[in-house]
Amino acid sequence: MNFGRETDPVQLFVQLDRQLRNARDPASNVLVVRNIAPVLARYVDANVDLILAALDGDNERHRLVAAWALGYAGDPQVTRRLLGLLADPSPKVRANALHALSLRRDPATPLAPLLAGFADDDAGVRCNAARAVREVLAPGTGTEAIVPLTGLVRDEDPMVRLAAVGALGRIARPECLGYLVGALSDKTPLVRTQAALALGKSSDPAAVSHLLAALRSETNPLALDALVKALEILTGQQLRSRDEWLEWGKRARSR
Repeated sequence: MNFGRETDPVQLFVQLDRQLRNARDPASNVLVVRNIAPVLARYVDANVDLILAALDGDNERHRLVAAWALGYAGDPQVTRRLLGLLADPSPKVRANALHALSLRRDPATPLAPLLAGFADDDAGVRCNAARAVREVLAPGTGTEAIVPLTGLVRDEDPMVRLAAVGALGRIARPECLGYLVGALSDKTPLVRTQAALALGKSSDPAAVSHLLAALRSETNPLALDALVKALEILTGQQLRSRDEWLEWGKRARSR
């Protein structure tokens, strides 16, 4: 891949599209993705003026790629331009701009425009808005996002619920506990898994009884593993089977 300046915008966007897809492809191994990121950053920075110009053009495919690519730009002023794209008429552009803000992890990103995305009609936008909130916040901050996120925990789209639970887990305030506990009974296993992992990282001993209750009825292997890991973190116990944990819970209650 050429790391330098492109003279042909068409070639630029073909290359960007290919490499961005590689970076997001779940089939790509971790090492490949890690190697792509610095390459993309150099390429985007070398062509950032052409990428920014594409945002004002009529080629929607180029606008989509440009919004996504700016997540790798080094210029801190790009955050402001991405925030402006959250009012774009195309939901795909809005979603890509939010994804780019997630990639940037800029702690100076204002929360209000991201929270506004929670009310978007498009599920992809709502999902990426919650992910962006998660990525720009330092752990334990962002209390103003808790109430808006609780609405997304009940969203009809499972990926939106998953992202909302992840964001609540990052905020990790006591006010989040009830919503994370509620997500342990979500109909989607990935959401239940994320909720268990978030509770494990919460350092809140009040979560233990809820994790044990969920353990009694959980059937999904991934969610079961997350429940056990969370219990290990919170209790310091190293028990692997469901029966061992439930027996430990009985003994703990009787003390």
